[in-house]
Amino acid sequence: MNKPSTPEFSYRKTKEKIDLLVTECLNFFSLLDSISLEDSEDDIRRKFDDFSNKLTDSQLRHLYENLFESLLTKHQEVNNIRSNEDELFTQLESFGLRKEDVKIVFRPFSVNIILSPSLFDNIFIAERGSKIMGVHYRGSCLNFIRGNEDDPEIINEIIHHEDLHNILDGINYFQDKSLEEAAWTINFITKLHGDEKTLSRKEILTYLDALHEEFLAASWSIENLSELLSEYQLPQWFTSRDMLETSQFGLAALIAETAGSKISLLTKNMEDLGFPKSQIDYLKNKFLEIIFSAEKGLVLGKKLGPDVYRHILGLLVVLPPTSWSTFIDDYLVKKFGKEKIQEMYERFLLIHRFNGSLSSLRKINELTLEEEEKAILLRRFESIVNIRAEVKSLEDLEEYEKLLIQIAEKVSLSEQIVDEVMKRVIGQYFINGLLR
Repeated sequence: MNKPSTPEFSYRKTKEKIDLLVTECLNFFSLLDSISLEDSEDDIRRKFDDFSNKLTDSQLRHLYENLFESLLTKHQEVNNIRSNEDELFTQLESFGLRKEDVKIVFRPFSVNIILSPSLFDNIFIAERGSKIMGVHYRGSCLNFIRGNEDDPEIINEIIHHEDLHNILDGINYFQDKSLEEAAWTINFITKLHGDEKTLSRKEILTYLDALHEEFLAASWSIENLSELLSEYQLPQWFTSRDMLETSQFGLAALIAETAGSKISLLTKNMEDLGFPKSQIDYLKNKFLEIIFSAEKGLVLGKKLGPDVYRHILGLLVVLPPTSWSTFIDDYLVKKFGKEKIQEMYERFLLIHRFNGSLSSLRKINELTLEEEEKAILLRRFESIVNIRAEVKSLEDLEEYEKLLIQIAEKVSLSEQIVDEVMKRVIGQYFINGLLR
């Protein structure tokens, strides 16, 4: 009789499989980076064949071969459209789009049709009913992009987002996830019209994992979560618990793009229809866990070097979102040690989620700040909206001002900003005193 495998043994085998998947995933994206619009079909097929022949796992080889055929078809479609742009414009005109309203950007596997913001909104918001920045038509090489004359760089970010959908078209796993999401939604709608207003934890996790592709497509926004919160002049939070307690869950949903809007809509439906609060909070907590674990991995990965960053990206691709937290932490801790990772992450939160508290000033004043950290703190002070000063006495107030002046010298804060911050802190101190 065979001895049952221990959890450690099972985990090790799982980890070995994940490491293999991550390695091949990273090699695959490097391969895609090496392909240009000018490459011939024979050149691309040769690169694909060289990659496929090195795969030792037959299931992986089959998966990538299907993906390669999908991408080759898209490359052919792109070149066909490039060689006859007038025909594309003729087709677009049949939908009421004039040539002067449209800009075309070609990528090796995609044709990106950039529309003015007003035109894009008229077409796609009316069609889909929510604020979106880009649309990929599954099974084709076409992406529709919302233009932005004030910030052209954002267009590249949107194209990157939609191109990820475009590439993942050829992977059956993500096609199956889309079908799984649709089936789950139908089942949920059935529950809405029935007497049983309840979702099991397994059902909630299944839905979150069904949004895998959308979470991946939002990875740039998730990585830049802190910057986006700051740019929108929104309050900063240290933890997901803070977000829940201050009813600001919607801000994370906003930044998580399509995945976030779907979760936001689901929670609203659950709230409106009387689902148990414990189930709604579980969904929100798991969603935020996915967002924060991805942010942590990507941010620390970038600081720890390109190989680590790319490994984190690989983990995000090959693992379902509800497993990200466990495996990202495991990878970072085993490679660099728990103490180093914890210290790096706490420092990241202290600087990037700076909330103006007295305790945070004390910690920052003890640090030797890097130039990037000084720049981030300067932006935080310039855009800070809700200061949680935590000043409870005149002694605290005096300490706050002293620390603020010391930090102002480190990060080159102007006297005007120092005065503005102190006005807010003093006002908060007296208001809190009246409320006590």
